[in-house]
Parts: sequence; structure tokens; C-alpha cells
Amino acid sequence: MFDRFTRSAKWVTFFAEQYVKEIGHRQVEPEHLLIGLVLDPETVANQVIASFGVVPTNIGDRLAAQQTSGHSVHKGPVGYGRGAKKVMRLAVKEAQAATSRDITTQHLLLALLREGSSQTAEAFSAAGLQLEPVRTRIAELTDPAGPARRDPDLMPDERADAKGLRVTGVTIDRPVEPDPPS
Repeated sequence: MFDRFTRSAKWVTFFAEQYVKEIGHRQVEPEHLLIGLVLDPETVANQVIASFGVVPTNIGDRLAAQQTSGHSVHKGPVGYGRGAKKVMRLAVKEAQAATSRDITTQHLLLALLREGSSQTAEAFSAAGLQLEPVRTRIAELTDPAGPARRDPDLMPDERADAKGLRVTGVTIDRPVEPDPPS
């Protein structure tokens, strides 16, 4: 399934996996995917979030503050919990509904809004983000007659550094190119 993910969408899963390891957990859950999603300020998903007057990294800050740390940094492979797997299935459905072969960050955003786990739902609610207005804004921003935005192919952490945007307490050590999630 991850072969259909755009480079930016793969970065989301990579960031989520790295964050999970950093806090000592063994599974990626929806809240970790949302933290991974907001780390790259240039994606369409984050442009959509920002278009509602919300700073995407503030959502990540809120979620990161709620996370409990495990005993130590987890060094082994991480899995995907039921909620995260549901998000992936919903992202595929969102891409299919949009007649897109690729799964993009905006599909992940819509999937996270649809999945509705307690922590992600609270974060979206606190930010005033709801599924249908977000879906409409994505259509407006990605319509060929409009700005026709798409996810960048550059390294997200370099763009985040340049803009001074980081989620508080989240550090990511990245390879040159993310490995596809397992």
C-alpha cells in the first residue's frame, strides 16, 4: 500500500514512526500520524489547516504534550495499531473517491478527521477543524482552475528549519530518504 503514497505522505509515516520510537512506544497510533503530518509546513494538508487560521504545529504541540513516554527510546521496528491501520484504509478510500492513484497528505488529513480517535478528535475540535469544511477547502486548493497546489518533493525538515516551525519536544533524525513503512 505504501508504494502509492507520495513522498510527502511517506514522510508523515516516517516522522510518526520516529516519534513513536523517541517516546518509547511500540506502535503508531492516529495521534502519532497527526503529529507526523503537521511537521512539514509545505504540504497541502498543512496549507489547508493554515487556511483556517490554525498553526499546524500548534496541533502537534497539543498532542505531543498529551503523550506519555515509555521506559526508554524504542530501538526495534514499530508496528501500526488498529487506529492507525484504519487511518491508512480511510486514506486509500479518500484517494479512490478523488479518483487519485496516489495517496497524498490531504488524503491522510481527511482520513484522520474521519477516524475520530479521542486524541485526534480533541485536537481537531480544539482547532475548530471539521471534516466537510476541510474537504471543501482541499477541493478549492487542489482544483486545476484554482491554485492547483500539490505536495512538495523537497526535504520537509529543511523547509521546517528555514521557517522556524517545529513541534515542541519532537526531534527527528532522518536518513537521506525515508524507508517505506513496514
